[in-house]
Amino acid sequence: MDSILNVILQDRKLAFLDLLASHYSKGTIDLAGIEEEANSFVAAATDAVAIAISWTIYELGKHEKLQQRVLEEVDTIQGEEISSEDLQKLTYLEMVLKESLRLHSPAQLTPRYVEKDLQVGEHLLPEGAECLVMMDMVHKNPTIYPDPLEFDPERFSLEKSARGHPQA
Repeated sequence: MDSILNVILQDRKLAFLDLLASHYSKGTIDLAGIEEEANSFVAAATDAVAIAISWTIYELGKHEKLQQRVLEEVDTIQGEEISSEDLQKLTYLEMVLKESLRLHSPAQLTPRYVEKDLQVGEHLLPEGAECLVMMDMVHKNPTIYPDPLEFDPERFSLEKSARGHPQA
């Protein structure tokens, strides 16, 4: 499994299935390996969505006023079919989803590579080192998010988001 991950990391420009097909043709993975990788990929994606939805429902259940606001916003959508334009109008729901993901991240550890030498306190992280970012530590850091344990979708309002990091 580690050898497959190393190969995948070396060849990041290919789409996932193209990458598997490429390595199948090279003999570095068999059909059982492709099936295992594809199943893992689909299960991880499905689990992440299910976890995000579950935590969002939990938070809305705890906060009736926020739940009511989401329902009122959703009720503004007219018709039997919902278009992508309609979804873009659900700005408060988007803020609720982002806040739910901040508090209950489905990905607890995110691997990253150091692009250039980086001094962190008294430690030097050399270029190319792999680091694991603990998302819970970032998302519940009071210097980034005041009252970090409070469920506050307004953190992601246009006004407040404009003041923060563009990828936050």
